Amino acid sequence: MIKEKYISIKGHPRNLKYYISLGYDIEVSKECLVDPKHLTSGSAVKITCICDNCQRETSNVFKDYWNYTDGLKNPYYCTSCKVIKSDRTNLEKWGVKNPMQNDSIKEKLKKSLVDKYGVDHYSKTEDYKNKYKKTCNDNDTNLLLWGGHPSKTEEFKNKSKDTKERNTFKKYCRLIEEKYDVISYKNEIFEIVHKECQNKIEINKGLLISRLNLNKTICTACNPVGVYYSEFEAEVSRFLDELGVEHENKNKVILKGKEIDIYIPQFKIAIECNGIYWHSELFKHRRYHINKTLSCREEGIFLLHIWEDDWEDKKEIVKSIIRSKLNLNQNKIWARKCQIRDVKTSEYKKFLNENHIQGYASSSYNIGLYYNNELVSLMTFGWRRTNNRREFELIRFCNKLNTSVVGSASKLFAYFKKDINDISDVVSYADISLFEGGIYDLLGFEKANLSDPNYFWVVNKRRRHRYNFSKRKLVKLGFDLNKTEVEIMHSRGYYRIFSTGQEKWLFKY
Repeated sequence: MIKEKYISIKGHPRNLKYYISLGYDIEVSKECLVDPKHLTSGSAVKITCICDNCQRETSNVFKDYWNYTDGLKNPYYCTSCKVIKSDRTNLEKWGVKNPMQNDSIKEKLKKSLVDKYGVDHYSKTEDYKNKYKKTCNDNDTNLLLWGGHPSKTEEFKNKSKDTKERNTFKKYCRLIEEKYDVISYKNEIFEIVHKECQNKIEINKGLLISRLNLNKTICTACNPVGVYYSEFEAEVSRFLDELGVEHENKNKVILKGKEIDIYIPQFKIAIECNGIYWHSELFKHRRYHINKTLSCREEGIFLLHIWEDDWEDKKEIVKSIIRSKLNLNQNKIWARKCQIRDVKTSEYKKFLNENHIQGYASSSYNIGLYYNNELVSLMTFGWRRTNNRREFELIRFCNKLNTSVVGSASKLFAYFKKDINDISDVVSYADISLFEGGIYDLLGFEKANLSDPNYFWVVNKRRRHRYNFSKRKLVKLGFDLNKTEVEIMHSRGYYRIFSTGQEKWLFKY
């Protein structure tokens, strides 16, 4: 067995001391904040192995590590050659898949039975015959008392049904308790209350399980039957309702049959809610997101892409971006009333992580606007040499959450140009899934080109940049040098998700 450097873990992991003792390194999901050596509860662990029979990679999910003892109690199954490890071991040792099919073992068993009972099969003993007679008498008694076996009586069936309903009730209470209160469950109908909208609804068990598995909004008031909203798409829609913004859901008119999740006619802004699984390469081609963005541009509409992991991990930043697009920021500050200063490293790191969707990025020149001694706007730069020219890159620009700092970009860039005057050009890259590029026009930049879509690897339901999984790094971890990055990552069970591309903007002195 070839051990992976990391074992992927979904949800809260089980006690993994056994796997750690085998030499595996454990990669823990974000939900778990403790040392993996002390984990005690959770779900499955995925291990990739090399099948001894076909020499190909195969994988199996061990639901309980206590039952895994070198493939004997819970043998792994090769999906390539359809061979179970225990079968292969038995064939090598006994010449048959099951040891009881071996003639020598059969003879030994018969000899043991003769020595112990005097007969070659237990069913021929007096002990067995007496037990059989007692069972028959018990069955006759049951027939007289119950009309058959007790399990066939209405009383037993009702008790069994009640027990099953109680267990189902407890199970789904645990699964949906974060967003729903489960009031009752009877005849496969759940009565639940959605904590967010406070609607009390009844929903069939099958529909609840289906929506739960597909990560759809369970509440039939927020997500009517026949209309398919993802959970976070419904949350975005409710957020717009809170802002008092009129919007349309599932518009198929604008793009002539192609669906837009949310459309706001007043601002000519569309919102696409991209699920990490359903918008991956498993279901969408590599140019799906960029083509949809460009199609909206042709109609004079800006398409804002919201990624599921950003909504879960950076919800307040995403909400601030939406408010800014709709001119609904809660605070407004004039740049002329702010002081301009250089920003310390620790301060600009914290500011970017709290206010910029892409978070911190290394830079060498950081300037900010301060209002009442509080940092409210930040612009960062870094320099590089291209074709023997010293070229600066505008790396990050953002304002404080839910705050419009009027004139901040112009004031910060003007200060930068005055302070740094020994460079040729300034380049910057805009993610067109979030930004239209209007700020660059204002600063005097010229549009250069639009790049092809980049891709991310989905790991633990989060997008991870492909640089983290370059072939060079994978080979260092012991993976096959003759395979490509994509082949290696696919064999590990990971898949890609493609972006919308970036626009390059250039400022020439």
